[in-house]
Amino acid sequence: MQRSLRASFHIRNGLFSLGIIVLLTLVAATAPRPVAAGNYPKVLGVNLDPNPGAVTDLARYDHVAYNYRTLRTLRQSVRALNPSSIDFVWISSMSVSTGDSYGLNRAIRDSANAYNWWLYKEDGSHAISWCASGGSDIEWVLDLSDTCPRSPRGERFRDWFARTLVDSLVTSRQFHGICLDQCHSSIAWLRSMSCNPQGIRLDFNRDGIGDADSTVTRLWANGVYDFLRQLRQLVGTNYPVILNGAVNLVYDNDGKLLTDFANGVMMECFLFMPPTGQDWMKNLWNINRGYFPTQNRIVPYNGEKMMIIGDSGPCLQMTGPEAERQKRLTLGGCLLGDAYYTRPPWSTNEWQPEYDLCLGQPLAPCDSVMSGGVPIWTREFTNGYVAVNPNWWVSAVVPGRGVTLPPRDAIIYQYPMPRVTDLVSTLSLPNAVQVRFTVPGAPSGCGGPATYRLRSRDLLNQTREWTGPIIGQPGSAQYVNAVFLTAGMPYRFTVTVEKPGLSPSAASDTLRVTTPGGNDTQPPTQVQGFSTTSVTTNSVTLRWIAPSDPPLGGQAAAYEMRRWLDGGSWATGAVVAGLPSPAAPGTEQSVMIRSLATGVRYHFQIRSRDYNSNWSPLSYEVTAVTRRSPIGQAPVRPDLSLAVPNPFRNTTRLTLARRKVSSM
Repeated sequence: MQRSLRASFHIRNGLFSLGIIVLLTLVAATAPRPVAAGNYPKVLGVNLDPNPGAVTDLARYDHVAYNYRTLRTLRQSVRALNPSSIDFVWISSMSVSTGDSYGLNRAIRDSANAYNWWLYKEDGSHAISWCASGGSDIEWVLDLSDTCPRSPRGERFRDWFARTLVDSLVTSRQFHGICLDQCHSSIAWLRSMSCNPQGIRLDFNRDGIGDADSTVTRLWANGVYDFLRQLRQLVGTNYPVILNGAVNLVYDNDGKLLTDFANGVMMECFLFMPPTGQDWMKNLWNINRGYFPTQNRIVPYNGEKMMIIGDSGPCLQMTGPEAERQKRLTLGGCLLGDAYYTRPPWSTNEWQPEYDLCLGQPLAPCDSVMSGGVPIWTREFTNGYVAVNPNWWVSAVVPGRGVTLPPRDAIIYQYPMPRVTDLVSTLSLPNAVQVRFTVPGAPSGCGGPATYRLRSRDLLNQTREWTGPIIGQPGSAQYVNAVFLTAGMPYRFTVTVEKPGLSPSAASDTLRVTTPGGNDTQPPTQVQGFSTTSVTTNSVTLRWIAPSDPPLGGQAAAYEMRRWLDGGSWATGAVVAGLPSPAAPGTEQSVMIRSLATGVRYHFQIRSRDYNSNWSPLSYEVTAVTRRSPIGQAPVRPDLSLAVPNPFRNTTRLTLARRKVSSM
């Protein structure tokens, strides 16, 4: 769901006012995200059930995770708009819904029933990994361990599941990545869930006696490890696999890490996942300083170890300022540690204004600096910086920035477009002014063309704007014509430069110009190159070169073309409708005139006017004769046969034939 949003700025002397940390952004609300691949922030969209109209929205994310039922055509349309996007399939690695009887879910449940592949508790009931409020939907846990029974083919559930995922999702449905939900190093915690009676333990060997937590962890970790090993063997090394769950990145089980076969991990609501408590900030944001890339064996995909962090604000049902603070904190952590940001609830693609920030590339790993005796984390980017205060009770000042960060808060600052410093007037007429400025250098890594916005304010305090594309490269001269002005009026001009994904520049210094008295009386130049390009039986196509309007040399305001027959003139001619607006001087333009009579000679002339209704001289006259018959088709003359029989009595038969003759 796209929304037209623009963040409010509160800046005073380069500092944020009101003590509120605001993320600066300029939102491009209607087009795919206008940033280059690899730009920060990096965002993963989790849309489990997209509608066909969501293609443009989904293409704005770096990558998207879908429900396995999502149509391939929709995913292909998203990738057509964003070729670097990976379409992950989101699938549970340990459980299946009892309320979903569609496709793959039904196949999993039917096979588990047939071969008794379920995981049970000591009371003989199903182990439950998740249940909806009121019990409307329950997920039963499947047995991934060595204790799981084998099918007649000799497969345990994990063997069958790895093969089925590849056959169904990779080969058949052609997803380009897998995100395994509920992938945990241990599930001993299941007995503490509200869905399970307190204290009832898991029973892997099905002897009616609950297993110790240490046994549960060992059996489960080994089973998941073997499942992931088989899945990796089947999909190959160049296929991204992401694990979402309580995956331990540091402490292994008998020398094994689940991440040995993964390209990344996801913390869906990271406050609930290890590392927990106050230490999570130190560990999470120390990613580039050793915790994430060096102390685990995650396999890079395209040179990247993918870490995805979900905002805890929606998980904790935060609203208002507290939810915004949590969003800044989570996104700040992602930027410090090269992680992808994602935001529950799933099945939506509500675009956050922060996603359109264009910070570019990091200049160095994140760093810890002391401020007032407490540590804060900072990181510099080509187009901005991020600073995070992880302390629970103490505010801190960002060194060198003069910005105060409240406890557990963050600032993500994007440098604005450079300011124009040399706005000057090059020509002043009674009704127009031409100004010039040097094109400033734009921050790197951000897509979309730069534009200018020239503003004027007259003596009566009336304002006007002129906008257009920046044509030249940084350092070149840009000329802008301000037209429809009042003669003899003092004006004040300022210009700003804008680019999608970046904050607009500050306004230039004010340029003061007073237009001279009188009115513009110079018409545009005569239209040149007026000629025909094609003629049919009922149409004529004409072309010409767009004129200029002296003395500014800008484009004309409008055209007038007329046509007439032999014996007529411009004064008696009919006005031709449907002409294009004048283009930049020197541009070739054309028009096709339809609904003409066949085999008739027509006469044409064209002229242009400026914004002050000064008409140019008429162009040279052009004549064209429409064709008498379709091109390449000779006329047909009917030919009657002799009557049969002849003489006839009651009936006779005549044959009508077509005979080609030479073209007229």
